[in-house]
Amino acid sequence: ISITRIEVWVTNRRGDYSQVRNIVALADLGEHRTIHNPRWQPMGAEEIPYNRGNTLYDELTTTYAGIRDIRQGMTLLPGDVVNGTDYEKLENARLLSPAEYSYHPQLGYLSLNMPLQPDEVLAVAFEYSYGGEVYQVGEFSADIGMENSQDALFLKLLKPVSLSPTSPVWDLMMKNIYSLGYGAYNLEADHFRLEITRQSDSAGVYLSYLPGSGIDDELLLRVMQLDRLDERQNPYPDGIFDFLEGYTVDTQQGRIIFPVTEPFGSHLKERIKNETVAARYLFQELYDSTRTVARQLAEKNKYRISGEYRAASEAVISLNAMNVARGSVKVTAGGITLTEGIDYTVDYLSGSVTILNQSLLDAGTPLSVTLEEQTFSQMQRKTLMGVNLLYNFTHDFSLGATLMHYTEKPMTMKTAFGEEATRNLLWGSNLSWKKESVALTNLLNLLPFTDATTPSQLTAELAFAQMIPGHYSSQHAGGYSYLDDFESTTSVIDLRNPYAWSLAATPIDNSATSLFPEGALTNQIENGKNRALLSWYHIDGIFTRKNSPLTPTHIRNDPDQLSDHRVREIYERELFPERELPYGQPATIPVLNLAYYPNERGPYNLDREVDRDGYLLNPSNRWGGITRQLETSDFETANIAYIEFWLMDPFAGDTLANLTGGDLYFHLGEISEDVLRDGKKFFENGLPINGDSSAVEQTIWGLTPRHQSSLYGFDNSLGAEARRLQDVGLNGLNSEQEKQFPTYAQYLEELQPRLSDATLARMREDAHSPINDPAGDRFRHYRGEEQDR
Repeated sequence: ISITRIEVWVTNRRGDYSQVRNIVALADLGEHRTIHNPRWQPMGAEEIPYNRGNTLYDELTTTYAGIRDIRQGMTLLPGDVVNGTDYEKLENARLLSPAEYSYHPQLGYLSLNMPLQPDEVLAVAFEYSYGGEVYQVGEFSADIGMENSQDALFLKLLKPVSLSPTSPVWDLMMKNIYSLGYGAYNLEADHFRLEITRQSDSAGVYLSYLPGSGIDDELLLRVMQLDRLDERQNPYPDGIFDFLEGYTVDTQQGRIIFPVTEPFGSHLKERIKNETVAARYLFQELYDSTRTVARQLAEKNKYRISGEYRAASEAVISLNAMNVARGSVKVTAGGITLTEGIDYTVDYLSGSVTILNQSLLDAGTPLSVTLEEQTFSQMQRKTLMGVNLLYNFTHDFSLGATLMHYTEKPMTMKTAFGEEATRNLLWGSNLSWKKESVALTNLLNLLPFTDATTPSQLTAELAFAQMIPGHYSSQHAGGYSYLDDFESTTSVIDLRNPYAWSLAATPIDNSATSLFPEGALTNQIENGKNRALLSWYHIDGIFTRKNSPLTPTHIRNDPDQLSDHRVREIYERELFPERELPYGQPATIPVLNLAYYPNERGPYNLDREVDRDGYLLNPSNRWGGITRQLETSDFETANIAYIEFWLMDPFAGDTLANLTGGDLYFHLGEISEDVLRDGKKFFENGLPINGDSSAVEQTIWGLTPRHQSSLYGFDNSLGAEARRLQDVGLNGLNSEQEKQFPTYAQYLEELQPRLSDATLARMREDAHSPINDPAGDRFRHYRGEEQDR
């Protein structure tokens, strides 16, 4: 086998659109043996990977050819083909340059020079020769031309957005390659040593063999097939690591390659042969669990790879520090201090030193770097008080006393060892006496050559001081210092910012007991018919501060509103009465407010089933939802274990006797953002500002752009006019256009006969009623004038 051509595609995070294409990456593509979805049946006699190894590719290019336009969504695919498991669709995927990866043409593995983020997608197309024939997996960019920029490439999926041990492509991730770490580049074979050891269960020391395993006469290096040759490349193990470029080591990137796929798992089990004995030494969790889980298994995590190497000198030295104090970096070469700007430069923000003097690198001169890491300043309260008392008994005699008190308040309740806040008391007294003496002057005049005429003066000054050292003692935490505080290492994701949340799509649940079966409907208005009105917001402090001139008069003069639990500010001491607030921290807690109205329609709900007053029927069957992105998606690695929230009693102050309550759901995982479920991507910048109707296409909900998104924001070429034309909501229609659009026109036609005359009159005066805003997506600012009417 020899791979002759390869293209590698990843999620585009650079904003560079010079080498981009839409892609559809599929897990089962090219697999003769089904790895996940049994829908795709094997084809041909050759059990090798190629496009026609199963029926998937043929069906993609015939029955499901329409999915090349990923804007149409993947709705053409059967329901049992699941996004995130069977396939990933990616808009504007980036083609990696050959400098960003390497691959072995014979062994068939791919290595990226930069690691992928947890939520990034990796897909490939490659061509190889085998037995004189050429085979291909996936499609190259040249195979599908750019005549239609929407045409997506069909590729082999290597990594989906969420990769877990249950993913069908989990085994495609190589777990037998280990990096030597930063700086280990351009390894030299002559100065390379490596050994594999395991900590003994009984003695606790590291041994290079497995005692009592049946193969205890072999070094682990040989067991792992890293020692099969002598230094002349003859097939005789010599106890030394076989330094073979591309097979056991990647010298350019500084990686060790085990010649077996699961060296500490199935391979070790094969070598030991006795399952009972093998169970003592196996570390199978390295290969069928996540790294976080494997690290926690202390009884199995006993293997160690160690050694020494010499690599070519690198011009860039990482300081392993951020925000380095300017001027604090000192570099010496062989004990001689180098000059910044001539011999080296420093990037103080990222924390790296670049050596400019090439002669130092060529000579291999030992370099030493010292630095001072600059910590971010914090405000700390410090108090110094003092009093000095002085009493003059006579003109010649006085007595004084001094008292000084200095105290610091710690920045946290729990003080770390060595960072205790000072609390010192200093007190003292002083005495002063003086006396003029003529007799002493006369006595001095008896000395030869002395003639004093001024009276002599005797002075005595005595002083005493004592400092009583101490440290700050909290009334709750006591006067203790903590060697370690596990609570301070808690990783918190704050979800209270309302601006990060947006309207949620209808939840999809394919089970028989689904709460919202309409969630699976595509391009049908029934998809949103149960969405009720849910508002999420933060109440600005100007509405709760009586002394603020910005507070509306009807609120400032109404104590009932100011004290209403649904409006008032929440002080931290209400929830945590024993917590001491650090200096400068606000005393109030930011609150995410949610107001749910189950009998009022939410945005894009075109349900005609309302009562005479215009309220939704069957409010217990309605729902409201919001969604947001979480930057931390790998909860296991980040050790995110629970959701913590305080919930105000939603029925506080209600006088109704029968309160059945409601249900609050938290969905974590891959959440659909297709609010108007039509499988198409809507973005405001895609709406034309020149009236070009060919730039949009019509769906059941409204208009959606035909071209791909390259940036998010409004077109600024026409100023405010462009904003007016594009800021129209998710359906691409303003309120006047909605009244003429068939879907909304039919909704209004069927809705109005159900309403009373009084309701119709009220709705005609309300700019946000279905009569004036059929989709229910008109925005109003929380400080707008209409809110104060």
